[in-house]
This record gives sequence, structure tokens and C-alpha cells, in this order.
Amino acid sequence: MTRHALSVVVPQVYGIWRRQIGFQFGVSTICWLALISFVWCGANNLHMSDGVRTQDIIAGDVFFEILEPSALEYTYRLRPAKDFGGTFGISYRSPQGLLVPAIPSDACSSKFENADELIGAIALVERGHCSFLTKAINVEAIGGAAIIVTEYDTEIDDFDYYIEMVHDNTDRDTNIPAGFLHGKNGIIIRQTLKKMNLPYAIVNIPVNLTFIQPHMINQPPWLPCWKEREQFRYNFTKLDALLDHLRNIRLYPGFELMGTPIGSGQPYSSAFWIDLVQQLVGRYADRYGWQYLQRWRFESWNEPDLRNYNMLNFTVHDYLSYVYAVRKGLGIMTKNIHALEYGNKSLKVPRFELHGPAGLFKSVDHHPLCWSAMKVCNSNTKLGCPFDTITFHRKGSGRWASEVFQGGRELFQDMLKRFPNIDRLQFANE
Repeated sequence: MTRHALSVVVPQVYGIWRRQIGFQFGVSTICWLALISFVWCGANNLHMSDGVRTQDIIAGDVFFEILEPSALEYTYRLRPAKDFGGTFGISYRSPQGLLVPAIPSDACSSKFENADELIGAIALVERGHCSFLTKAINVEAIGGAAIIVTEYDTEIDDFDYYIEMVHDNTDRDTNIPAGFLHGKNGIIIRQTLKKMNLPYAIVNIPVNLTFIQPHMINQPPWLPCWKEREQFRYNFTKLDALLDHLRNIRLYPGFELMGTPIGSGQPYSSAFWIDLVQQLVGRYADRYGWQYLQRWRFESWNEPDLRNYNMLNFTVHDYLSYVYAVRKGLGIMTKNIHALEYGNKSLKVPRFELHGPAGLFKSVDHHPLCWSAMKVCNSNTKLGCPFDTITFHRKGSGRWASEVFQGGRELFQDMLKRFPNIDRLQFANE
């Protein structure tokens, strides 16, 4: 089984540098995460490794298969609406249902050009211009049996991810089930039906995959795993138990987002890191509430310039791509939590902060990764600084606390001399 290691958190005291008052000490909880297992998929199917159950792949999602036309005969994943509508398999079930692209495609009005074809069918609609609930209500109003929403804008940040469809906080509701379909699948289904001049596809929904071997699930060939978020599957059982315990004893973990799968020395894509962060934050925000997670400390790869730690052989470009991907993942989850709070403007949801680069900051020649992070934080680039707090390691000889203090102060002064624009940030010697 391929495994992915993440650093987790051990109790420690860390100092936060305040320019006005020097060091300010506080207690934090850091943990070392146990190995969480993950697997890769191939282009044509899920290719899950031995030991991963189909139940783990499904993870609450709904699957359907297209029976006709033959060009679309694959198994597709849906993310059910979080808190509105009926349930696939209960409110709607059909071994030969009709999947009909709605016209107009946004379903923001109940006046459909193909209303007759939508009666008793599943409407395929596009995301945008109105709430998910509004779309479902409009489809239900003309007699539609279910709705599948998909993304059409390939340039949008979350095109490659499944969207959590939530209620719009009005006093309305719908009885028909709703699900979100990966954007690439939605585009190809629409394009294929249009090219073949077909008004609908025939589908079997939902499909029970419980007793199907993972490698037998027939995934569309145009959807490689690095483009489909949920193809990165993890077993969180041990991590759940550890974090449950920390929460029960009122400790707050911090995560060093670092590690490598066994047998690979190549850097992982930005999509991989964005997905991993979203899965971690999303899972534990649901489990514990986002207010608890706001007190966690997320930290980038520690001491990335050390050869023993840089297991992915980061170049400067690789490392900065990784850091910005982690930052993006945290940013997406902040936006998602805002959405889940139903647009409550009076409720302020702070963004999840990222600490880093947590380096030793020796010479630039020997420690280029950490210094490159300072360079981008000092610049006025469009991306800005990925870190909310600049972290470093000054440990002293172990004899005197004053050595730690003095070493941190000297490094801090050196940083400000080289990169004066970073004085707006917080600093921490961890």
C-alpha cells in the first residue's frame, strides 16, 4: 500500500516575535500525524491499490452510469446537495432514466424551451447566475424528477473540484434530489449529445458499487486522477482517533504539511496539494466545527532546505508552487465556510492562516528555498506572500535560553535589512 506521511504535532513552546516588545511566549500543540494511506488512479479507471475498499471510494457520493449513447458509457460520480432536496435512490431511482440538458442551461427561470422533454427526467444544468436551490425549484416546477448541476467555465479556480451545494438560506425548499457533476464530465456529455443531435442520454441512477472491485469501476478516460479531486483517497481512521483525543483534552493541533509517498522522488502537482488541504480542512471542519479549526496552526514543509527533509527534491520553482498551492487550498476552504454560513454578513470568518517556511536560514547558497520565500514576500507580486507568519528555527546550543533569543533577534534584523517590506508580517521562532 502506498502511504503518505504528514508531519503532525508535538507539544512545544513557541515564541512569536513582536517588533514592539520582542518575544512573546505562548503554548501550542503540534502533532506528528500517523501515516495516512492514499492511492493513485489511472486514466481509464480508478486503479485502487489492494486493501482500499469500494466503500472508501464512494464516501457518501452517488454514482450513475450512462447506458446510451455508447460514446458516453461510463460510470460518473455525483456529490449530493448538502442540505436541500430529496435523495437519489429514495426520492428518485431509475434503471433507464433520461438525462436531458436544460435549455436555457442555467435553469434560473422555470421557462424552459424544452420543458416537455424535462418532465419526469433529470435536468442537466450549468452552475452560475442563481443559487443551486433556485435551479432545483425551477426544474421541479415544470415536472423534472431530479437535477444535476455541472461547471462549464474551465477557467474558474474550482473547475476541477466537486462543489458542496448548500441551501441559500431562504424559506424555500425542493423535493427533488440534486447532485453536482465534475465540470469535465458535464462539458463532454453536453458536447457529445449536441454533436450526435440527441436530446438526452439514458442513465441508470443510482448505481450500487458496494460489491464491485475498485479497479472494475469504469471511469471516463478523459478524467485523469489528478484532475478529479476525489480520486485522491485517504484513510483517516487513525488520524480521526488522534485528533478526537486532542480535542477531548482541549489541545489545538498544528499541521506541518509535508511528506512523500513511498517510491516516488518527484514533486507532486499543485492540484495534489490543493486537494489534500481541502480534504483535511473540510473533513475536520465538518467533524469539529470551523471555530475549532480556526485555532489550528497550519505550517508549510519544515526546514525544506535540509537534504534529509527535502524528500521530494524541491527546486525553488517546485517549492514555491507547493507553498502557493497550500495557501490556495486554505483560501478555498475559507470561502467555502463563508458559503456554508449562508451568507451571514455579520459573521466574520477569519481565513485559515499559513505559517512558514520554518527554516534554519543559513547561507543563500545552501538554503535557497527559505530565502526565495522571503524574496517573494518582499516583492509586490500579484500572488503576494503565501505566509501569514514567517517562521524560523534558532535553537541555540541547548545551554542558555538567551542564545535562542539572541539568535532569533539577529536573524530577524538580517531579514529586515535584506527584505524591508516583510516588516508588516508576524514572525515566530519555532
